[in-house]
Amino acid sequence: MSPLNAINKFTITFLLCTVLISCGGSSPSTSASPGPDQPPAANKSVTLNWSSPVEREDNTTLAMSEISGYRIYYGTDANNLKVLAVITDNLVTQYTTDSLDANTYYFAVTTYDIYGSESIFSNIESKIIS
Repeated sequence: MSPLNAINKFTITFLLCTVLISCGGSSPSTSASPGPDQPPAANKSVTLNWSSPVEREDNTTLAMSEISGYRIYYGTDANNLKVLAVITDNLVTQYTTDSLDANTYYFAVTTYDIYGSESIFSNIESKIIS
């Protein structure tokens, strides 16, 4: 197999990352209560955790040195996710986003390699922020 074919194969054979989502909220930064016409300040966060892939779909080993990082995608439509963040450290497997408004959000993670090839989305997970 030529190196070019190996890179193309790599693009489609990453194992999917598992995304676990937790949601937290915190109180507004001041202790004052909002006025009767003001809603409480939204300060909801979602933390995503995933596992780095260790092998390809064809069961060959995927070295951590081949992984450049991860891209986090999100949106309010599971079929139209946008890049939320790019993680450039292959050892980082957690990301928190803050200040989400009330809505249902969908999240996915991809892995990208040292050649710039990107895996397919992990399982798309959802979280309702109220």
